[in-house]
Amino acid sequence: MQAARRLAAVVVLALSVVLAAREANQPQPTFRMVIDYVTTDAIARNARGQFVANLTKADFEVFEDGVRQAIASLTLVQGGRVHNPGRLRSLFTRPLATAKG
Repeated sequence: MQAARRLAAVVVLALSVVLAAREANQPQPTFRMVIDYVTTDAIARNARGQFVANLTKADFEVFEDGVRQAIASLTLVQGGRVHNPGRLRSLFTRPLATAKG
């Protein structure tokens, strides 16, 4: 009876080693991604060191590896307040929905 238990234990141990070795030889999955949108901060100052707030994205150029990159958006944050005139303008100039009765 004990010989049978020992044999079973050896078989289980051998199977565990074989299965672990098989899993170790399997290639790990590779994940690839492309980042098309990157955010960054910029602080614009004039010659006297004063903050300049009236800039648009046309006033900036961003380069990566010497290649000019498109600027998708620009948001002004001043004193902890977010200013996005284009977004606010679109909110207030679009026609309001009217109830039809």
